[in-house]
Amino acid sequence: MPYTKPNRTTSLFLIPLLGVCISISNFYYINHTQITSNKKCIEQAITETQKKLDQELGKITLAISSLQVLFETADTINREIFDNFTMPFIKNLPGVRALEWAPKVSDEFREVYNHSLQAEGFHEHTITEADSQTKKLVPAKQKAAYFPIQFIAPIRLSSFAVGYDLSSNPDRLACIKSSQEKQTIIVSPPLQLLQNASNSRSFLVLKSVQQAEETKGVILGVYNMASFINTALKSELKLLDLLIYDKTADYKTLYTNMDVDWSTISFDKKKWSHHFEITISNRVWSVYYMPKAALTDYPHLPLSYTFLISGVFITFLLTLMVYMNFNSQLSLEQKVKDRTQELDQSNQEQAVLLKEIHHRVKNNLQVITSLLSLQSSNIDDAKIKEIFSVSQYRINTMAILHEELYQADNLSKIGYSQYLKKLVDYLIISIKGNNHNITLDIKAPKDLKLNLDTAIPLGLLINEILTNALKYGIPKQTKGTIHIQIIPLTAPNFQLLIGDNGLGFSDEINHRTTKSLGLKLIHQLARQLNGSIKKVPQKEGTSYTILFQEIG
Repeated sequence: MPYTKPNRTTSLFLIPLLGVCISISNFYYINHTQITSNKKCIEQAITETQKKLDQELGKITLAISSLQVLFETADTINREIFDNFTMPFIKNLPGVRALEWAPKVSDEFREVYNHSLQAEGFHEHTITEADSQTKKLVPAKQKAAYFPIQFIAPIRLSSFAVGYDLSSNPDRLACIKSSQEKQTIIVSPPLQLLQNASNSRSFLVLKSVQQAEETKGVILGVYNMASFINTALKSELKLLDLLIYDKTADYKTLYTNMDVDWSTISFDKKKWSHHFEITISNRVWSVYYMPKAALTDYPHLPLSYTFLISGVFITFLLTLMVYMNFNSQLSLEQKVKDRTQELDQSNQEQAVLLKEIHHRVKNNLQVITSLLSLQSSNIDDAKIKEIFSVSQYRINTMAILHEELYQADNLSKIGYSQYLKKLVDYLIISIKGNNHNITLDIKAPKDLKLNLDTAIPLGLLINEILTNALKYGIPKQTKGTIHIQIIPLTAPNFQLLIGDNGLGFSDEINHRTTKSLGLKLIHQLARQLNGSIKKVPQKEGTSYTILFQEIG
């Protein structure tokens, strides 16, 4: 691109624009890549959440079913067997608070049951229930049957839970009756147990054990929902906010990992637009999920800002360098322009000076011819007088050439066609006068231009040939014709055909031996033009064929 002011302005606009666009593109690409990665992580987290919940809830039902089989098939179950059997489940079931066995005890065997507990070392334990006001365990009110906890794992809970009547609690009683009726595992609605925090719920998994169509007891699993979800979905909760409702229990809140007060929690369908459902026995849980804000907000990665700032900074430096380079180039161009103008002015002055020189040379040559003319007027000897005249013609031949150069635009070459016409007219008038009977036939390309080194010897050669023709070939006022033709050949060669139809002269005259200065000059000038001269044989007149080259 040329270093011009418009181009400089364009470049200084395009470079920052391109640099900023590339920097912003890199910024966008890095963040967009992170957004795409986040979306994939979110999709994977959602898939894993549903998969893990199905798996873990399956483990719960498997544990309860296994305990059911144990109590239905074993003849005798003691505390040690129960603890050993449930230990693997306690270790591998996330969120499990307790696995319990509660046999069905009719009122008539209440005391028997109490004595059996005391025999095992639980001296102060009896069948108890929770006081609704004090929340403390008190002896259970008399009723037809009880479901007191006999075995509980982990064992550390036995000290206060053994003997607690599960049927004394309405929620547990409802689950026991439902399991007896349906003969299946029953899951309770969300429960606020004593050990639960305000923002925490539990759920029970219960199965009645039948023997001979009679209820032998119930197996109970107590689960803390927060512990269950936080353990099962440890990695997924870093990516998702969850809100789990018990759809079967009129959408009671079962779990959320958001740090909010459950009393103020709201369900915005637009905000929580995505969900899936988990079925566990008689319950349907609606699991609503929403990606963490850190994953959905624009990432604004430090790396992207590093690329953006670096790109803008590099663009600024590049623009500054280009600007300085442009200024330097423009300064250099201005210096070159100023110098060129000085050279052009100097060349013009030199051209004017050279023209003036040619003009003065022409004037000086004319002065010389005038002096020769004055000198010859005082000479009586015809031969000497003729020598003076011939010298005048030769000098004027060069004077006319300098006059052409003075008038020409190009000082290195002259238009030879115009020069040739002036030269021939001058010689005819000078020798024959204005009233002559000479016919001219000049053929030369109008655009023929020859340099000074060629034009001068060629002009002198033509001068010698025409002077001889006008003085001796066509004597006095005799009619005659002079023909001149210059034919350009392959550069730098030319052919000159020149002659007359006058008296002519003998072919026996040799230019080497003749005393004629004009004839000798013709051959010398032809050699000076790197050419050759040949006299053309003809009946009348004298003609030459001259081959020459442009010198230089």
